[in-house]
Amino acid sequence: MLKTESFKMTTEHLWSGAAVLTIHGEADILTTPDIEREIEWVISAHVNNLLINLSHATFLDCNFLSALIRKKRAVSKRGGKFALIFNNPQFHKIFYLTGLNAVFTLFETQEAAVNFLLETRELAVAV
Repeated sequence: MLKTESFKMTTEHLWSGAAVLTIHGEADILTTPDIEREIEWVISAHVNNLLINLSHATFLDCNFLSALIRKKRAVSKRGGKFALIFNNPQFHKIFYLTGLNAVFTLFETQEAAVNFLLETRELAVAV
C-alpha cells in the first residue's frame, strides 16, 4: 500500500494585488490540478503578485514544476511578480539541476519574499 502525505493549501491575501499560496504535503500529479485551479482563482481575483510557499511541501514532481512555469508566465504577462519560498535542500537541488533557479525568484523565508514584494510595490509607487 502506498503511503501518501496529507495535502492542504491555504491562500492568504497580503494586500490588494498580492497573495501567498502555501502548500502542505505533496505537490504531484494528483494535487497539481487543484493547485492550478487555486492559482487561477487567485489571479482572477486581481492578484498580480503571487508567492508560492513550499516550506511545508514534502515532495515536488515534474507536473507541478510545469504548472509553476505556466502560472509564472500568466502572472508575468500581467506585469506581476511570482516567487517561490522554500528552504528544503532537496528542492534547491531540483531547481539548480534543472536550471529553474534562473526562471524563478527564490526565497528561503516568507518574510524575505514579502519584503521583496513590498520593495517592488514602493518602487512602483515612487515612479
